[in-house]
Amino acid sequence: MADVAPDGASASRYFQSDSNFGECGVCLCQWVCPLEIFPCRHIFCEACVESVDRCPECSATIEQRRRPNVAILELQKHSKGRCSVCGWVGTFENFNHDHVTCNAKPSSSLNVSSTRPPLGSRVGREYMLDGPETNDAGQSNPDFSSQQEQQQKQQEVRSRASPPKLNANALRPVSSISLSAEGIRRWKETVSCVASDYGLSEDEFKFMRDIWPEFATLNSTRTNLELQWCDACRMLRYMNLPSHPNDVIDLFNMAMQPIEGGCVSFESVCLWSSVYRRDPSRMYNMNRKQYSCLLRYAQIIDIEKTGLFNEDQCRGIGEQMLLRELTDLEWRNIRPLVVARAEEFRGNIACAYPTAVSQGQQVNLSLHEIILLYNRFFDPTKKSTGMARSNNNGLSEALQQRIQFMLMH
Repeated sequence: MADVAPDGASASRYFQSDSNFGECGVCLCQWVCPLEIFPCRHIFCEACVESVDRCPECSATIEQRRRPNVAILELQKHSKGRCSVCGWVGTFENFNHDHVTCNAKPSSSLNVSSTRPPLGSRVGREYMLDGPETNDAGQSNPDFSSQQEQQQKQQEVRSRASPPKLNANALRPVSSISLSAEGIRRWKETVSCVASDYGLSEDEFKFMRDIWPEFATLNSTRTNLELQWCDACRMLRYMNLPSHPNDVIDLFNMAMQPIEGGCVSFESVCLWSSVYRRDPSRMYNMNRKQYSCLLRYAQIIDIEKTGLFNEDQCRGIGEQMLLRELTDLEWRNIRPLVVARAEEFRGNIACAYPTAVSQGQQVNLSLHEIILLYNRFFDPTKKSTGMARSNNNGLSEALQQRIQFMLMH
């Protein structure tokens, strides 16, 4: 087996992808001569569906077969994985072209560790919205400190001139350039793509287009709005898309952009989100309506649009999932697990400050982590027998008043 050239079908058979993207649901190998079937738009190897008249995955009647969009094939080419026979690692494209024999060693340019942020790197600190990195003497990084000092001075001037207010863009670097309302309107007019180009619903596409200017900044040529690294992390978390630094790195790699100084376009994020978005029924045991309501609630309380939630917000999200208020006793039992999960979450991110949450570090959890944590306590599709008195919508009166107050403000 070690001398078999990994080409064509044999290549896909021995390539183990880090994700299930590009995997045929019939042969469970990477697509070979892929075909997209309509109207369900599932993709399989040509040989796997050439003699069937129904989709092997959803049983929908096949009306048409077409080659997938070239952008989807590009995603497959750049998907990372390893050889199932030897220790080779790299992309699917390089596996087909470079991994001729199974004793071949990976190219240094394909070393997975080189694309992952090391402990204490700026990438990890920006992901968790941490402060400046300190050296061995306990002094702050001078470049970061001067930038932070400049931001603080500008914020003080603005606060003296106008009443205090929360601004999502305050989390951006000083060098970022935002658009005016008129500029945002003109940018939306330049968006030529439509939802069907990426397999998104009209609501998903419109929502992403509407919030894009709140996260993106003008590129260096001042010709387009694009996402920098830290803003891409925030936007993916805000939309509850896969947002671990490794996921965001894959997004930048797909867009062929460097992590340091690179930017991704609106079209790239639309394509990436259509492929990697989470299925709430499979991931969270929620139907689409339940999940949409919970996501909208999380976005309402996430005033600064960071996609990271503190301890009080974690409790509020749990109450929204349960459709009642948590008692103090319930919260005392749940809180230690929230704190422990926050510590574990920080430990999975390459941060400058891996301090324990219990030692003063603020709880910062993504919505995805919070839902998975609460699903250990109750089934979101069922109501507890001890719930508080509810109205016709299933919400306790106090919880409904709190939601209405947030909507008003």
